[in-house]
Parts: sequence; C-alpha cells; structure tokens
Amino acid sequence: TDEDDGRVERFVRGLGGGDEDGDGGGKTKGGEEGNGEGRLTDEDRAELRARSSEHYLACGRSFAGIMAKMCGLDAGDFVTSPPPSAPAAAAVTSAPGPSPASSALSDLRSRLSSLTPPPSSAGEFGDLAEMLDEIQEALDTADEDVRGLDAVAEMK
Repeated sequence: TDEDDGRVERFVRGLGGGDEDGDGGGKTKGGEEGNGEGRLTDEDRAELRARSSEHYLACGRSFAGIMAKMCGLDAGDFVTSPPPSAPAAAAVTSAPGPSPASSALSDLRSRLSSLTPPPSSAGEFGDLAEMLDEIQEALDTADEDVRGLDAVAEMK
C-alpha cells in the first residue's frame, strides 16, 4: 500500500538513503554533505574498511567461542588473547602481509584445529569451521583487493 511505501521511504531516508538519482550523493557520516560527487573520502573508506574487518573478526570470535564450548572449554578464555592495537586493529591496510584482523582470526583457527568435538557435535563443529574459513577468505581477499587497487591508482 501507499502507506507502507511511505513508511519504508521514511525509514530508508532516515538511514541516509533514498537518493532518487542513484548517484550516492546523500549525506555522509556526521550529516555533512559529500564532496559534491557523493563519494567518500579516503579517510571514510579506511574507517569503513576497518569497521567491516572488526565485524568479521567479532563474528569469527563468536563462532570460535561456540566451537570451544562444544569441546568443553571456556569460550571466553579461549577467544581472549592479547587484542590487536586499538583503532588500526582490524584495519585493512595496504602494507604487505595480512591485516591484524586476518592474523587474529588465523590464530583462532589454528588453535581450533587442535580441538576435537564430541561425536554428537562434530557436524555442527565442521559447519562452523567452514564458516570461519569463509570469514578468513573474506578478510584476506579484502586485504589483497586494497593492495591491488592501490597499485592501480599508483599506475595512473
């Protein structure tokens, strides 16, 4: 109905969307207008990449905790390790090598590989391990993509 469409439109606009011409020229973080072309600044992109990596890592830690609990371990103790340094902790960087988030998840996966779940949980444990593999791949691919895009930008 029109009433539902109006509610959806107000909701989308409240989130900063609903740009009719599709150029992405809505408001940026903090309510400021974009650069006139609707593009994010390099700082905004880096911050969004870092937040995305942090979310992937948080998901991975949650799954690792569930898996540790399946094996009779304390989930909190298992996933708690010295956290990476603050804001750049999960940032996707253009520096060679894996990002801190990727390294942290790789460490968790390595520690999980030594665990043996009870037979009744083996299937679910395997499914969660596969999800962790996918999260790891997403983090690693993001790192590689950023480095590749930086290399292309330097060639221009």
